[in-house]
Amino acid sequence: MLSRGQEIIDSFNKKLSSMRVGRVNAAILDSVNVEAYNSRMKIKELATITVPEPNQLWITPFDKAITKDIEKAIISFNVGANPVDDGAGLRLVFPPLTEETRKLKVKEMGKLMEEVRVIVRNHRTDMLKTQRKLKETGELSED
Repeated sequence: MLSRGQEIIDSFNKKLSSMRVGRVNAAILDSVNVEAYNSRMKIKELATITVPEPNQLWITPFDKAITKDIEKAIISFNVGANPVDDGAGLRLVFPPLTEETRKLKVKEMGKLMEEVRVIVRNHRTDMLKTQRKLKETGELSED
């Protein structure tokens, strides 16, 4: 079982890994859900995702019949690149980041960092309150 502090760190790392700041990362597609086999599934459950070049993702579905479903899900999620079906799989080619896009990413990361700081502060405050209560009731010693 993870502690609340570790959960906060893991959540922050997951959000950071899904941001594109340089080389394309397959984690960008982690939150894309595909309507396939009468249920909603993650892309990584339906296909392999590889990074053949720094600005490309290659998606190879396990079942070729769901290629169109994966393509629709990616288009509707708007990951920043349009999928191209070449018969064997889907290729996502991401455009290079512009200076304006980089500045927006920096602002987005700043907001994310501030959110995490607030969450950590609140968690620390809750822990201190809990420890004070335990100390006052005598369940926790001075040491």
